[in-house]
Amino acid sequence: MIEFEDYKTLTFDTLASINKSKLLMDFSIKTFEHFPDNIHQNAVRSLGEAMRYIVRKIEAVIKGDRIEERSDIVIDGDKHLNKLVFLARLNGEQKIQISSSNLNRYISYKEQILEQNLVYAIGITEGYLYDTVKIIYQNNPKHLADHDLSMNFKDLIDIDNTADLFKEMTELAVGRTWSEGNFSERMGKLRTKFEIILSFKKNLKELLDEANLIRNCILHNGSKVSSDYYDKFGDKRKLTLGEPIVLSQSFCDAIYYLSLDFIELLFVETSNIAWIPSLKSHAKLYKSQ
Repeated sequence: MIEFEDYKTLTFDTLASINKSKLLMDFSIKTFEHFPDNIHQNAVRSLGEAMRYIVRKIEAVIKGDRIEERSDIVIDGDKHLNKLVFLARLNGEQKIQISSSNLNRYISYKEQILEQNLVYAIGITEGYLYDTVKIIYQNNPKHLADHDLSMNFKDLIDIDNTADLFKEMTELAVGRTWSEGNFSERMGKLRTKFEIILSFKKNLKELLDEANLIRNCILHNGSKVSSDYYDKFGDKRKLTLGEPIVLSQSFCDAIYYLSLDFIELLFVETSNIAWIPSLKSHAKLYKSQ
């Protein structure tokens, strides 16, 4: 039995993570808009120390002298310096073409920041859904009866007790039923399996579905339009198959707010299901009176 306070803590931690990511996105976009002119002074200091060390090292080689070991701040600066040198070379060669990836995308810090934020927001929202479904199963085992939870004998003999068996059955139910599908389909499953109704308009569900497909394109298709994304949103967004996906900050902002709404609504509805299972029957009885 999962306690309500534990689920509340999980929910607040998830909401906090999404808000942190959004705050990081907003500040990062402002910072890198004028990069490297406005980088943090600590970074400037470590870069300066690294560059001065390089000069001393060259002078030592010329003179045949020994150079002191690199300090921690020089090592830290070297890490940043190598990346800056690489990116500076890219900026000086805008027409560089490599078939395996579109390196020009990496010159735009804003695009990188938006992509990372979208991937994180969708991933953590999806993870919260999985955790929530597990809690519903654990607090109301009757829901497991609706699933095909057949296990082979080898798996069964490796389980020592009933608690472990129940945990394994929960993992099977989540993996076989909830790991696939878009957000619209998962909301449908929440309704049919648990009577959890998340009040999202169709266009908002589709926006979450689109963000989920874009996340998959970023992670698995080099940030280019995949066939799945093209089939569902190609005409609407006037996309061509294989073209680079260019995110806007307004789109990521919309997904941020939708993710918060999704988690908050799911928290409220799940609380009624997992800890007050008779709430709806009481409500019906009250209305009949």
